[in-house]
Amino acid sequence: CVSAGSIVQAKDLCISPKYDLRTRRIFVTHASPDDGKIVEGWASVQSTQGYVILSPIIDLCYNNSRWGSTRPLIRQCGHAAHLGCVDTHVASIHQKSQAETPYDGRFAADIEDGEFLCPLCKQLCNVVVPAESLSSLKTEDEQMTSSASQTSTVQEVLDTVHRSLSFQQNKPCPEREARRAINQYGNYLEHSMQVFSWDPEHGRKGKAQKHWHKALKNWDFREDEEDSISSSDNNHLISDILRLLRQQHIAWAAAGYAAAAAEASQRGVQKAGFEPPTSDPWPDFDSSSKDTHTMVIELRRTLAAASSLYNLLGERINEKLEEKDASSGISIVGHLLGNILKGEFWSSGEDVDSDVLNNWKVLTALLTSLPCHVSKDESLSLRHEARAVSAQIWAVNASPCVVEAGSDVESALPPPPLSVRKVPDCDKLKTGWGSMVPSEVTNKKLLPFRPALATGFLYLPLLAWDLTTLSGAVFSSLLSSENVQIQDLHHIARILLVGRMIQVLVTLNDKQSVENMESPHFEADIDVSKESAAIADLLHCLESESPKPTENEDKFDKNVLAYVSHSILPFARTLLLILRASTSSLRLRGKDSTDALDSLLESEDAMYIEDGIYFLKELGCPLPSELLSAFSQTSESDPCFQWGELIKRWLTAVTTLDAYQGSRGNHVVYDDENKKWVPAVVKINRTARRIDLEEDAEESIEQEMEISADSLQDDGGSDDDDDDDNDDIMEEDEDSVDEDGPWRGFEVGDNALDLDGDASSDEEMEHVDGGMFEDEIDILGLPSLPSQLEDSMLDITDVSVCSVYSWDELGDVLPSNRSNHRALEKLYAGVSTSAIVPYQPSVIGLKEPGPGPRGGSLHSSASQIMRDTSHLGLSHCSVNTSQGSGLIRLPHSFVELYSLVNQVKRVGRKNGLQDSDDSGSGEIAICLITGTIIHSGSQKRYRSGRRAIRAPGACTTHARKYGSGTGIFFLSQKCTVLLVHNKKQAYWASLYVDENGEEDQNLSRGRPLFLNKERYEALSSLWRQHGVPGEVAQIRSTSDRVIRDNWY
Repeated sequence: CVSAGSIVQAKDLCISPKYDLRTRRIFVTHASPDDGKIVEGWASVQSTQGYVILSPIIDLCYNNSRWGSTRPLIRQCGHAAHLGCVDTHVASIHQKSQAETPYDGRFAADIEDGEFLCPLCKQLCNVVVPAESLSSLKTEDEQMTSSASQTSTVQEVLDTVHRSLSFQQNKPCPEREARRAINQYGNYLEHSMQVFSWDPEHGRKGKAQKHWHKALKNWDFREDEEDSISSSDNNHLISDILRLLRQQHIAWAAAGYAAAAAEASQRGVQKAGFEPPTSDPWPDFDSSSKDTHTMVIELRRTLAAASSLYNLLGERINEKLEEKDASSGISIVGHLLGNILKGEFWSSGEDVDSDVLNNWKVLTALLTSLPCHVSKDESLSLRHEARAVSAQIWAVNASPCVVEAGSDVESALPPPPLSVRKVPDCDKLKTGWGSMVPSEVTNKKLLPFRPALATGFLYLPLLAWDLTTLSGAVFSSLLSSENVQIQDLHHIARILLVGRMIQVLVTLNDKQSVENMESPHFEADIDVSKESAAIADLLHCLESESPKPTENEDKFDKNVLAYVSHSILPFARTLLLILRASTSSLRLRGKDSTDALDSLLESEDAMYIEDGIYFLKELGCPLPSELLSAFSQTSESDPCFQWGELIKRWLTAVTTLDAYQGSRGNHVVYDDENKKWVPAVVKINRTARRIDLEEDAEESIEQEMEISADSLQDDGGSDDDDDDDNDDIMEEDEDSVDEDGPWRGFEVGDNALDLDGDASSDEEMEHVDGGMFEDEIDILGLPSLPSQLEDSMLDITDVSVCSVYSWDELGDVLPSNRSNHRALEKLYAGVSTSAIVPYQPSVIGLKEPGPGPRGGSLHSSASQIMRDTSHLGLSHCSVNTSQGSGLIRLPHSFVELYSLVNQVKRVGRKNGLQDSDDSGSGEIAICLITGTIIHSGSQKRYRSGRRAIRAPGACTTHARKYGSGTGIFFLSQKCTVLLVHNKKQAYWASLYVDENGEEDQNLSRGRPLFLNKERYEALSSLWRQHGVPGEVAQIRSTSDRVIRDNWY
């Protein structure tokens, strides 16, 4: 028996060690935390009824995280049109669709999701990028601005960049159509990153939504004069500022990931012949095409669009929130971006006002708990999204932390979020904290700007940022300034790359990954022994409990350097692509370039090198040995000293943020003796709830369901008198069962693992997949606090996990206010009694994951292996350690593949389970991305009015869960490839052909079939270059017959 929320080590994930086909039943081991007893056996990922038994840690590390698992990517067809023509074209499509008459792209584009075909090239589109507007050439006198020189210190560079970001120039107002195009671009981005529920009836979710405040139905809080929510400052309505900040965030991510996706498509790829595995993603780029290359123009347009949106955002904020008589030359968003680069945080020792400091001691808990997703992709349920909006309302209005008795519930502000309510002295947070006026925030150091705090991302420390998004933010924002020089862009690239290296070191605790580095090779002209020893020492300086070598210390140090090199390589290549586009934009304005930077950007060999340290050195960044000496420097004039101070501020900020992790009341207190902030943690005593499982599979499933139902009542902890008040809140558990079944992603439930010694006693094909597991989950030591914060943590309380975060746990609320508090909880989706992001992992692994639904908690060992990885970006894998294609390995012979698939089916039939017992169709599909074997469709139908509607098939839901709607499957019975883009599917050429290169569709000829490497590589290239949506649209546009929506 294993308690719910325990962490198990999974092995034997694949059917065969030579291929990547995953089983539905895996061998797991579990070490009891009480007596160390080892329990091992075979466990099903899901029950026969789709009830989740095992939930992958990797899913929680990405989905239940701060940044989420989905990013925007813009690919342009290159054709231009007037905005009015585009609007007319799209309107005509919608009119024809409503009239059920044929129109262009009827079967290729989903117009409900904003898709349409380009009238010229018939490419799939859902965003229109505004045209790039270039400033006129400047005279020599006008070009003399205050930019950082090549010899400037890092502090001088940061001050110069901060001034450029903070100063908003009074540019001529764009023409009406140009302004409308920019606004439309933001609307397109926002709409394209929202995924509407697959279930048109919304199931039982609507029952809870009808009790929510109307403001919770939007992605972000919007306020107008007719809004029923009372504001503490009626002179400053937030209007749609939060929505515009969301659009800006998406535009930044689109700019950064346009470069990141391009570089990843040509890195570590297994190619035929003598072609190198890593190459330049922009072929034929050189000095003659550095301003006219197609890919340069495309990325330049994306950066320019984000820059134009940034200018309009600044104007809108000043128009709505700035005082009438104040100067409008301040960009509050740019000011906050500059603070992030400089590492300015309230705990970094700066001279901060005492009231501001006391506010941040509470508000950091809110900052830690807010999601910063750029996509509403259902990784968070509707209830959790609603809680995030409730927290925004609370933050924007600077609501009180105490709910007053007798207040009007309908017009009352939400109660404080759980993360804030649990922090000691939260009741001392004064109403009206912070400011809504940008000029006040820039004039008073670190004064909280409430709209920015409500979004979360503009106050996060640099090491907690998704640096690819941050690079898009900083570069596009700098391009909006007329004072920026190419040297400034070069300096910012250096700072961001050093930040990425420190981010890798702070989050490195995987000893096995370091030891498994094969034959490290460095292209940089460095002293490898010196830098290896320095990087190891630097690692130990940052993490006193970092991985220790077991035998050969010199080899381990080189492996650490190689690990860091591979981890920063993708980001370094991304920065080079962004620099190419950004410098091109400035050259077109008449700005002078630098020879050193041009030689690197135009180098024919640089993009073929698989060494991140090479780019670190070529960009002029300090090497590990120089950074190590920075921590021992005492002279403020020494450049290394300033790098050391900057890194210390970054570390202090991220460790302070992580100290508030978990919505349990964790916080920091100031140690007067040692003159530093010390984390104070809540100590959790878990009451283990164990479940004894019977040998019979069906009986154990019934038992799990019964215990889960009982746990809903036990965890609720509500008295009979309070049942009516908590009915809606308790629907969280009912909804989560529905949402996490065949319709959505799954979370850890209250059911235990079914462990036994028989590998084949219970196996059944489900129309919903079981998910992915790591090959092995190792229990490793946690990184401790950096030296400037290192100290013993203070245990401030000792509570039981079964009592804290209960839905009726209102012990800190006065009895006279509890009825009002419960009413507000129902109105604002339980924001004050439940976490916004369930099981939210720690940024650097210093804290246990946060509470889940109904206060559920993962085992304490989860904190040793589970951390927020959503911001860490890509890491390079050489072709020697991976298949080098992005798709799974497949057998050469189709007979062998068919035999492996049948092994899974035979296991299911051993217990009398036939294909007809499953909710999916009888056809088997293999996901070529994850290796999961599933049924390819769904036979479920449900009523919608007078019509019976087919539910989305298993391939559709699997693609939504693991590929943001994009998937590649191999249909074994049809012997063909299925491409999936949201609700649209299309058949692609088979990967298996006979000796004459001919396919055998539906296996009608019975010829021996073998894997065609050329087709496999073409499919892999299509996947790496994000061409699946366009390919699906093209096939469906040119086919006489198409697959019904949601069929597979």
